[in-house]
Amino acid sequence: MSIAVAGVSQRFGDVTALDDVTFTLTGPKLVVILGPNGAGKTTLLDLIEGLAEPTAGRVSLFGDPVRPEAYPRRKIGVVMQKEFVLDGVTVGDYAELFASIYEVDGGRARSLERAELAGRAPVSVDRLSGGEAQRLFIAAASVHDPEILFLDEPTSELDPENKRRIGEVLRRQAERALVVMTTH
Repeated sequence: MSIAVAGVSQRFGDVTALDDVTFTLTGPKLVVILGPNGAGKTTLLDLIEGLAEPTAGRVSLFGDPVRPEAYPRRKIGVVMQKEFVLDGVTVGDYAELFASIYEVDGGRARSLERAELAGRAPVSVDRLSGGEAQRLFIAAASVHDPEILFLDEPTSELDPENKRRIGEVLRRQAERALVVMTTH
């Protein structure tokens, strides 16, 4: 499990979001990318996740260049800064969706247990607290036990207790995966 970013720059017109960024990460471990709002953290994750191509430089996962047509989706889990959830989708349905996408038998129950939400399965996701929702998103994104897990500001807008609980979840994930999260 490795990530290599070599000489990566990203420009949007006259704005330089990233300028000659180079690093290598191997896991399992937890890595935090820290910076103020607008520093390019989400842009960097977008490049590593194959959602955009850098203006310059290259990004590799598991020793291979990141290419949308050959992205190692089965080895990756992603929690976006703003997760999209359809109106009225229940906690159980959300967990089942990701279990189905990754073809994980018993994945619904595994996700609900990991998120500590087994008793909330019939509740609409939009009725969850911020901390509950983040635990669900993390559990669903990692239901297939990915080798690398990306999280974009998973603790923003959470109270201290929920930040602590998310930290515990991520430390457990980092025992067996490379966990990369951004925060300000």
